[in-house]
Amino acid sequence: MEKILTVRGLVNWQSARVLTQTLEDIDGISNVNVDLEEMSVILEMARGIITDDELCVIVDEAGFEVIEIE
Repeated sequence: MEKILTVRGLVNWQSARVLTQTLEDIDGISNVNVDLEEMSVILEMARGIITDDELCVIVDEAGFEVIEIE
């Protein structure tokens, strides 16, 4: 299933790389794409493996803040 996250703290390609690597290291998450202009992350996740709340914690622990999940 596709998720779109609006994330505060994505300011450059280095921050995008950190968040991409963090998310790709989680089992069940794949195809992570960051759009710096939109401050968003589009990713594919296996259904039922990670909740939205868990996803927010993962992003927060990487130093970013989830504003919205679609």
